[in-house]
Amino acid sequence: MAICTCVAAIRTWTLLSKGRASLDGWMADEKSIGPMLLIGFVGMLVAYFLRSLFEAPGEAEKRSRYELALAAHARRRTPATAGSGGKRKRR
Repeated sequence: MAICTCVAAIRTWTLLSKGRASLDGWMADEKSIGPMLLIGFVGMLVAYFLRSLFEAPGEAEKRSRYELALAAHARRRTPATAGSGGKRKRR
C-alpha cells in the first residue's frame, strides 16, 4: 500500500508540474495504473485517518506549556483588589 501511495504521489506530482506530455512508459497508460492509483488513494485516506487518531509527538508538551501561559496571563489580568481598579486620587 505504501508503494502504491508513493507511485501515485510521484505520478500526480509529475502530471501537475510538467504536464501530461511528460508522462511516459507505464505512467502514461491510464488503464494499467488505475488500480494502483486507487490503492494509493485508499492508502492515503487510511494514513490520514490513523494520524487523526493519535496525537503528534510533542503535542501534549506544547499544549501544557500553552495552558500554563494562558493561566499566567489570566492571573496577570485580574486586579489585585476588587475595588482599586480605575480609581484616581482626589486632590
